[in-house]
Amino acid sequence: MAKTALAACLLVAGAPLSAQSVNGVGTPFELAFWQSVAGSDDPAVYEAYLAQYPSGTFSGLAKAKLAALRPAQPAPEPVAASAPVAPVAQPAVMQTESVDQAASDAALLSELAKSQEAGAGTVKVVAAQGFALPLRPVLQEVADLPLPTAFCSAEQRNAFYETRYKPVLELARANNAAAIAHMRVLQQAYDSHQLSRDPTPMNALAAEARDYHQQVAAVTYSRQAA
Repeated sequence: MAKTALAACLLVAGAPLSAQSVNGVGTPFELAFWQSVAGSDDPAVYEAYLAQYPSGTFSGLAKAKLAALRPAQPAPEPVAASAPVAPVAQPAVMQTESVDQAASDAALLSELAKSQEAGAGTVKVVAAQGFALPLRPVLQEVADLPLPTAFCSAEQRNAFYETRYKPVLELARANNAAAIAHMRVLQQAYDSHQLSRDPTPMNALAAEARDYHQQVAAVTYSRQAA
């Protein structure tokens, strides 16, 4: 019902959504961008996120990640006339901020996943007015895997990881990569239609990006991050 109402509102508006409203802070595109760089040890990816979203939802965590990954600056030499000042433990503060922000972001994504039901693995979209949305990728079924409370030996733990946990984790990561790639396809398709300023495909792509992120992408991210 909510999706039908949204589509009706977009048709009545008759004008394309602005690039800022579709690609800006809090949109599925921003969340997909962050999911694609989260966990990386490359400072460049966090700089790219901050360049695109300087006041983004995860800008605080991105800045903390950059501070933790960059080498610490040498402390300046104390002035002879002034009393010595104890150095500030900046890395420790940044690490605490990073952990707190990461927990907050994980909770946010978890709430997104809980608030929506996962969509089908593939969705065939009916062409409307000569335009068809990109088909959603086929995702693999990822079974729930309860973890044992304890292992009798290191060998038993390693065997569980290799034969049961690792295959499930690889499936979840593959699903997440496919979902992120599809969000990028939607982003590229939206950008290509901005030149023609045709409201029909732009509004359809914006609605599909929002629905796909809520129904699928947020869930696949939470499964591989669990």
